[in-house]
Amino acid sequence: MRILVADDDGAILELLSIALEVLGFDSVTLARDGAEALDIVRSSKAEFDCFLLDIQMPRMDGIELCASIRARPEYRSTPIVMLTAMSDRKYIERSLAAGATDYVTKPFEIMDLKARLNSATQAYKLAQEGRAMTERLHALADDLVHRNGVELGDTFDIEDVPGYLNFDKFKGLVKDFGECGMRHAEFVVLQISDVASIYNACGPAGYFNFICDISDAISEVVTQDGFLFSYVGNGAFVVFDPRSRQGIDMSDIGADVEATAATLGLVFSNGSPIPIRLQQSDAFGFKDMSMRSREDLTRLSTVHSANSGADPFVVQAV
Repeated sequence: MRILVADDDGAILELLSIALEVLGFDSVTLARDGAEALDIVRSSKAEFDCFLLDIQMPRMDGIELCASIRARPEYRSTPIVMLTAMSDRKYIERSLAAGATDYVTKPFEIMDLKARLNSATQAYKLAQEGRAMTERLHALADDLVHRNGVELGDTFDIEDVPGYLNFDKFKGLVKDFGECGMRHAEFVVLQISDVASIYNACGPAGYFNFICDISDAISEVVTQDGFLFSYVGNGAFVVFDPRSRQGIDMSDIGADVEATAATLGLVFSNGSPIPIRLQQSDAFGFKDMSMRSREDLTRLSTVHSANSGADPFVVQAV
């Protein structure tokens, strides 16, 4: 387990270095203040597995350093133990709010430090096991995609994306709307432009991952307004407001998703960027939705784009 210790007191650093070695931790990096510690974090090629941070330090205190570490995606769950003098305990609440997982009071007892680090070790092992399990699951998913072959028109089950419904659940919800009289819901379709070319360039497995990434971008944009969405195949998503509110502006969803997706840095296997452009239909209501097949939905925004100013819902149900 790689540990980074930050403290502006040289005697404390030396003591901690010796104590950690005695406790069996031999991969310890020392920093003399918060700014130096953050520079080490940014420049290190290998990730740290635990942090011991003093609260009161010059240039950058431990609370600010803790928040900066937590802001990095690779350290969202890494154990961070704060080192605090008795007089600094008033800062513990702020430290925990910044993302700290535990604290040790100075002057510390070696067994107290050991107990805190044992907890950190358990968290480290669980994180390692979780990463290994995630890698195995991704490998299995990729293998399943390769063996079964994902077609351009397929719908997907996408796990752990807030606001996402698979198409069967989406259809069931629309049916429930009709049966309970909630018919004021509004829908828009987002269509990925030139999706066939993207599919051909990515291949089945790459395309599945691409749709998952776009789903993440849509989720980030629409869930803040309580919207839900579903992928209906052929590069088309349906976004809708399940709470039947009227007057909610949905006109900028496509542009906002494009901007969010652009920050993901999605690339083809050769390293060239994937062009992400979305066509968006006008908003339409429950009556129009209930009469449409999945094939209709994948054409709505395209029809609207090709016939500017015309009714985007002229496609007859298939």
